[in-house]
Amino acid sequence: MPINTLYDHERRLIKTTCSGKIGHQDFFNYQKTAWLEPNITGFNELIDFSDADLSDICFSDLITIAQKTPKIYSLSKDSKLALVTSTDHQKQQIEFYISARSIAEASDRPTKNFNSLSDALNWLL
Repeated sequence: MPINTLYDHERRLIKTTCSGKIGHQDFFNYQKTAWLEPNITGFNELIDFSDADLSDICFSDLITIAQKTPKIYSLSKDSKLALVTSTDHQKQQIEFYISARSIAEASDRPTKNFNSLSDALNWLL
């Protein structure tokens, strides 16, 4: 599976790793399952795209994903979202997604894009 999620209850962290070819349906499935897990309210979230190929995801897909976020999102607005990218293409897509969330009024929690996993974890924890 190209998207794997681990729940660290001690650190109150959801860590998702994406690898290989990722399509919009993978994200829709992720939204339906990972974010609806019980007892994760207030958890920070880290999504690592460094090993992912996002070339199948177009900007209209990112808008749709951003629009669905407030309808299914079960985490607290007090939590933070860190996104890790390793290529210029990934960074461009993630920055667009962050902007689309803002327009869709789904940006009620701090969200940042990072170039390294360690920087992202330092910001979250």
